[in-house]
Amino acid sequence: MPDSLKHAHDEFYRALEANLAGDPSAMAAIWSEGSDITNMGPFGEILVGRGAVVDQFRTEAARGMGGRVVVDDLHLVEAGDMGYSIGTEIGEGITDGEGTPVDVRHRVTNIFRRDAAGWRIVHHHTDLGH
Repeated sequence: MPDSLKHAHDEFYRALEANLAGDPSAMAAIWSEGSDITNMGPFGEILVGRGAVVDQFRTEAARGMGGRVVVDDLHLVEAGDMGYSIGTEIGEGITDGEGTPVDVRHRVTNIFRRDAAGWRIVHHHTDLGH
């Protein structure tokens, strides 16, 4: 697991790229094992608990959207065993799974917690208000 907050942030976006390509295994691996994890992704649902979060990423992976997401205006804040990253997610080469390009530009907040395994993500939130 990542030994720095920046590494955990980068690992999330590597896992997201793999997920967009159809492989959800890396995404499942980086989330905390805690039952308190949450996800408020671009598809509008509020997901609570590891099962719901991981299942949503599996569903998204099955869509085969391709491409990648980069974060512009990245800010990282670490406070003890908690930390977060904020910025603007910008999609590159992402489709709706049927080949139609999708414009991705979201504000994003990712919250991480350090545990015995290292930094792990506990919350992901995107919104279109940019």
